[in-house]
Amino acid sequence: MEISTSPFSIALSRQDLPVLEGTGINAEKGGYVLVHETKAQPDLILMAGGSEVQHMVAAREKLLEQGIDARVVSMPCKRLFDDQDEKYKESVLPKSVKVRIAMEAGFGIMWSPYLGRKGEVIGLDHFGASAPGDVVLEKFGINSESVVAKALSLLEK
Repeated sequence: MEISTSPFSIALSRQDLPVLEGTGINAEKGGYVLVHETKAQPDLILMAGGSEVQHMVAAREKLLEQGIDARVVSMPCKRLFDDQDEKYKESVLPKSVKVRIAMEAGFGIMWSPYLGRKGEVIGLDHFGASAPGDVVLEKFGINSESVVAKALSLLEK
């Protein structure tokens, strides 16, 4: 990613994270489809940036076992994604897919522009806790099980 017209930051994790196949492809566009759906149109879109992406990939696998097809979008830089042309943005986040879930280990309000009417964020709306990373994430529901539960709930509506 390259930004030369404004400040930017790169946040790193202290946790051991898996290296996900396909990460980095199209990262220069700020957001991209990491895992494609298996049919013509996904039932829902799962979005995250950074360490939360692993939980979306795991949730997708669990949903697929139940016959629910999800697209996983990695969005490491929302600003760069916003700068893309409408055709590209539509190819990543098609308006026809109404159910969307974003995950953010911080404040999730930044996902609002990408959620639409049937979208929700799994994240924090308060200060976190002090403990090992995996303990804190589990305590606040930053895991694939929370995504699956939220997906099933939203798809019922």
